[in-house]
Amino acid sequence: MKLHCFWRVLFVALITCSFGAPQIVAQQFDAADCTLESLSLRAKRRIADWLRVKRDQDLRRSTREAIQKALTDPSYNCRDHQTFYALGVVLDAESLDPSVAIPALELLLPTTRYNENGERERHLVRLMIHYQYTASFNKLQELGQRELTDVPADLANYVRRAIAISFIGLGKEAEALSTLDEYISSGQGGVTRTDFHLAILLSERLNDDEKLHYFRELSNDHYQDLRWPSRLAGMSSDQFEIVFERLTNGTYLPRETELPRVTYPVAAERRSLNGKCDVFFDTDIEGRPINIEADCTDHIFVRSAERALAAARFEPLDFDGKRYPWIGIEYPIVYQISK
Repeated sequence: MKLHCFWRVLFVALITCSFGAPQIVAQQFDAADCTLESLSLRAKRRIADWLRVKRDQDLRRSTREAIQKALTDPSYNCRDHQTFYALGVVLDAESLDPSVAIPALELLLPTTRYNENGERERHLVRLMIHYQYTASFNKLQELGQRELTDVPADLANYVRRAIAISFIGLGKEAEALSTLDEYISSGQGGVTRTDFHLAILLSERLNDDEKLHYFRELSNDHYQDLRWPSRLAGMSSDQFEIVFERLTNGTYLPRETELPRVTYPVAAERRSLNGKCDVFFDTDIEGRPINIEADCTDHIFVRSAERALAAARFEPLDFDGKRYPWIGIEYPIVYQISK
């Protein structure tokens, strides 16, 4: 597990934890009982011991258990407890369990800035995904609209997509279509096939034939074949519900345990043709890719990309001792002939 800019984030979390600490760790403490001027050196050394001794085990789980014990240990003072607590916040922000991650991310997000080591960008994306997964659409919309004015350009369309999703979840389909139309038509890039899926389906539901024709024509300019996602077991048979469920149940890109085995298509190599594919897929509970679908800049790369992902393996989605399938993963593959 990566702890990005660990001690800087830890110090910021310590400063802010007195403004209403979330119910993350087992033991609450009164932050107002002491004034924190620096990190507790004793606690820092204890944390370093945990990280060193536990590095070959489940780091997050074992360290959180150690934190919970330390917070009830009377031999530690208030500064020690606050230092342990801040580490718990940082660890919990990385959790896949929304009930654990959301309060930690809500605490950390305001303490960071954009374009500063990627901290705020990463917290924002994780928080939006958790809001989507838990159908917290009012919170998702409020967060997206608040962050849109300051978010970096490469994340702007991601935030607009999240706002559109929140409108759909709240039953405001006309507003969702308007939001999608605004950034799909802007030509700023970052538009995915899912954006076209939603725009086309919303146009059909709203009986807007003009928009329906417009989005179909525009999608043809981006994709040779706008492939639609497959239905998973337990999903609705309605195409709109399938697309929406994939969006709201999607999660982070899992870690590869076996990399895709990419081979350059012979016909493309002969023509010195470069290309890029966005490969969409799910996994079973063992981390094996299923429902693999590649969207490529040229159809000549599709079969190669889909075969490459079929050979890959990913770390299973595992929390609380149970395994779950990953849903709606997007994986890029670039084909480029070396000169």
